[in-house]
Amino acid sequence: MKYTCNLDGKLVSLSCREEWKPTADFLAGIVLEEERAGGVLTDGCIIQIGWSFYKFETEGPGLRMVTFDYVGDPFSATEEDLSLSLRIFHEQTELLNKARLQAQAVTTSFQDTMLMKNTARAADTVYLQRLEPTCEGDSGWYMGVIGEEGSDDPKEYTRIHTYQLLSFCEAALALMPLPLGTIGLFERGQLVEVVDENNKNLL
Repeated sequence: MKYTCNLDGKLVSLSCREEWKPTADFLAGIVLEEERAGGVLTDGCIIQIGWSFYKFETEGPGLRMVTFDYVGDPFSATEEDLSLSLRIFHEQTELLNKARLQAQAVTTSFQDTMLMKNTARAADTVYLQRLEPTCEGDSGWYMGVIGEEGSDDPKEYTRIHTYQLLSFCEAALALMPLPLGTIGLFERGQLVEVVDENNKNLL
C-alpha cells in the first residue's frame, strides 16, 4: 500500500505492506528528526537508517521514499516497496530491545562486509560471531560451521556483503547491530540461541 505523510510541510510518500505501517510511521519520525537537523528532504538525497539506506525522489508536488534492491543488486537498483527494509529494521530493533543492548548497538549497513567459511552456505548448523573488524567496511561478523575446524587456507573463506545473507541465512540479519563478542547459533536458517562475550543468553 502507498502512504503519504506530511513532514514539516513536505509531502513524502512510501509503499509497504499494511503490516509494516507502524514501523513506517516510526521511520517517518526519524526522517523528520533528520530533516530538522540537516535538511534531508531533497531530490536525490540518500540517508542511512539502521541497516538500510533510503533515497528521496521527486514525485508530483512532493517526494517518494525508496530503498535499494537488497534481493538483487543494491548498488545499481532501487526498490519502491519498503517492506523488506522495514521488517529487517523491526527485527533488529526487537532483538536489541530484548537483549537490552540498545546503547551498545553497532551501526552496520547492507554494504558492510563479513567473512564466512565457504561450507557455511549449505551447512545445517552454523554460527555467527562478531570479532574486531580487520579492514575498512568490515562489520567484524564471521560465519563458521559447527563441528568444523578453522583453516589457514584463504581459499576456504569468502568475503560477502551483509545483504547477501538474504539468499541463504536471512535470520542472521537480525544480529547485525549486536556488539563485539556476540555469538548466534542457527539451525537450518533459524536462530536458536544468542549469547554475549561472557556466554550469557541474550534471548
